[in-house]
Amino acid sequence: MLDMHCHLLPGIDDGPSTLAQSISLAKHAVEHGITHAVLTPHIQPGRYNNDVKSIARVGRVFKMALESNAIPLQIALAAEVRLCTE
Repeated sequence: MLDMHCHLLPGIDDGPSTLAQSISLAKHAVEHGITHAVLTPHIQPGRYNNDVKSIARVGRVFKMALESNAIPLQIALAAEVRLCTE
């Protein structure tokens, strides 16, 4: 099963605060049939000041943690972009 919109990256938006929480959520997802996830942290200037580089940096750390914890979740990176306040 594929999750096309999730907030698993730690500490960069309103998702999990820590890497340990992210790993716990990833384990839960896999246990419930998720095999692939597109990670979509918020990009919202002034609130979630993420960009391609910051998302990629946290994504690499998360991917290494998945591998070192033998969690078979395939991930891809994207973003949920707020274009205006409305």
